[in-house]
Amino acid sequence: MENGIQQFMSRKVIILNDKDTIEQAAKAMAEHHVGCVLTNSKDGVSGIITDRDLACHAIGDGLPSDARLIDINTQEDLNYVAEDSTLEVVVQLMKRHGVRRVPILKKVHHSKLICAGLVTLDELIVEGLVSMSDVQEIIKSQVPLFEKRPLGRIKKRKEARKEQSLNIFFKTMARQMDIDRIEAEVLILFLLKILISRVTHHQATDLMSSLPMKIQEDLKDQKHGPDPTVNAEYIIQQLKVSFGLTSAAAERRVKGFWLGLEMYLLNKECQHILNQLPSDLQILLTGEVYKKPIDQNQPHRSVSLSQ
Repeated sequence: MENGIQQFMSRKVIILNDKDTIEQAAKAMAEHHVGCVLTNSKDGVSGIITDRDLACHAIGDGLPSDARLIDINTQEDLNYVAEDSTLEVVVQLMKRHGVRRVPILKKVHHSKLICAGLVTLDELIVEGLVSMSDVQEIIKSQVPLFEKRPLGRIKKRKEARKEQSLNIFFKTMARQMDIDRIEAEVLILFLLKILISRVTHHQATDLMSSLPMKIQEDLKDQKHGPDPTVNAEYIIQQLKVSFGLTSAAAERRVKGFWLGLEMYLLNKECQHILNQLPSDLQILLTGEVYKKPIDQNQPHRSVSLSQ
């Protein structure tokens, strides 16, 4: 296998701009009967998009048809070889990186990369230029590498927004509870589970949908209520036993928890939740009894009963 790759490479290569859309890529592949397209940027060839990328990392992730090719999950570093490489080099690259298609690139104009052709595993198999043991090794290495491939830019931004939302939530809650974030995270989740078990299924669902995605995932298996055994005394006792708090400290934490929840949700859902709770829980959470208003858009709280 010390032969040069010139005679083995295909020159039928479709190259799109990296600002083109996944819909354009799919149409190009269908029209030209190919399993991949290369992408081009101002610096030359910048990436490779395969039919599997479109299926698993575009359509499978629910990306819109106008999502750009630069935004979907392609190889973080494009794996390619030069024109003077041998077939052995190509096969070793396929095995090492778990890829089935290797672009042949050459540098022009101050290191700008242009495409000279493409070597595919399918063509090598058809021509009998690769052993079955090598084929098996390439396919075996492809599966775990594909699953662990880095997030595309759109997914990275989504993950960043999810993390930002979670940070804002915990910072808001911890500040109102007057405790550090690490302690707050455990206590907040504990109190949310108790609250969800006390309200109706519909209200619990509405509340959870307003929380950060990570919190929703942590709460998805929590049993919904309403559980009438959950009252102010029960909550205080649970905090004393589980967190070693005094009764006074437990009350402060609960009031801070509720105030933080109101601030994060901008009072959304909180009014409806209070309407479902008995007066002892209303007092524990807010320090007063919440009277359900005649006009739902004009909430009103009575004078605190604790004064």
